[in-house]
Amino acid sequence: MKCLSCGQSMVNTRTVIGEASFECRNSRCVKSVHHKDARCDTCDALPVERTNGGTGFTVFLCENGHSFTTTPR
Repeated sequence: MKCLSCGQSMVNTRTVIGEASFECRNSRCVKSVHHKDARCDTCDALPVERTNGGTGFTVFLCENGHSFTTTPR
């Protein structure tokens, strides 16, 4: 199965036979498991584009066009 956002292969994270839960593990993809909690500080919208990043932080544009940065982990 491929991620609809980035085209990379997704990983099945379920261990129960017959059930599947696929996650994108590409850290550059806005829909990946690495950014699942990313929300705009201004309007709480989801990110739609990754514009920059570094060690532990990423800069996104949200659905409403606001720029926001995740905090380093």
